[in-house]
Amino acid sequence: RMEPYYHTQYRRGVESYTNGEWGPCVYYLNSAIENFIRSTNLCRAQCTYRYDKIQSQHKVDSFVSAAEEIVHNTGTCRSQCYEDLELRPFTNSPYLASILEYLQFCHYSLGSLQEAADSARSYTL
Repeated sequence: RMEPYYHTQYRRGVESYTNGEWGPCVYYLNSAIENFIRSTNLCRAQCTYRYDKIQSQHKVDSFVSAAEEIVHNTGTCRSQCYEDLELRPFTNSPYLASILEYLQFCHYSLGSLQEAADSARSYTL
């Protein structure tokens, strides 16, 4: 199974951090965040399509029960997307928290204090 692109970017960002290469660190970690969010959004969109399609293939007893089932199944699938896409093999911290922690230090080391503060603020949310 191929490693997702955002995993590769995360690894490169951490490697740049370890080597004191602050510019590439920022580049790779920002890329990892963007691609992780894109992958999460795609997964969530597929959840909606998947349950709409499945529901339309079954005989529906009532509109309300069908709607409840679609909303429940779609919500469950969507909440699972983030967990399924995280980097648990690479870090014990939640993925975005881990990235923002590295990103904060890389920005700080470049003298980009506002961006470092933004990363720190996002990390605490």
